[in-house]
Amino acid sequence: MAPFQRAEYLDRVEKTKVRMEKAGIEVLLVTSPANMFYLTGYETQGLWYFAGLIVPAAGEPFMTTRHAEDTVVDSDTWVAVSRPFHDNQEPMGVLADALAEFGLAGKRIGYERASYFFRAHEQDGLFSRCPNADFVDCSWIVEEGRVVKSAAEIAMIARAAKATEAGTAAGVAAVRTGVTENEVAAEVYRGMLTAGGHYCSM
Repeated sequence: MAPFQRAEYLDRVEKTKVRMEKAGIEVLLVTSPANMFYLTGYETQGLWYFAGLIVPAAGEPFMTTRHAEDTVVDSDTWVAVSRPFHDNQEPMGVLADALAEFGLAGKRIGYERASYFFRAHEQDGLFSRCPNADFVDCSWIVEEGRVVKSAAEIAMIARAAKATEAGTAAGVAAVRTGVTENEVAAEVYRGMLTAGGHYCSM
């Protein structure tokens, strides 16, 4: 389940489209996990597989992810359209076909060249499959919107701070002679999750 209401995400997407228009971008390919999460709520630990959110200036956004991750798109995001790839398929082939399907393969497409999660061979593979597109580096276009926090985000930050405080307090209280680091960590998690926090991946 996404942490924000659908309206919050749609507002973020619309503001992103305004910046796309200013940059002369007709389609935006988002591959940074943080930016996909910001725009859709999509979150996965399967970061070694390609995942992309495609935002057309006009029309409905869609996602291209590994087929095994498509349930995450369905359960955790507001995005209704997806074109997943199976493990025996070439992701860039599936993405290029999807761009063609929606009439986007010849557009001016912004992409996050600086993204760690859109590798050079994937970029080359997509570019070669969409020879009529004009690909433009739009790294940081989503981050521009992330700088300004909405009321809902500020409220969420406050909730996260309270969960962090609760986890820290529980961890400090658990420290005593003979207690292992794992036992302290378990108390940190208990305190944080009990206070409404999310799992801590680091």
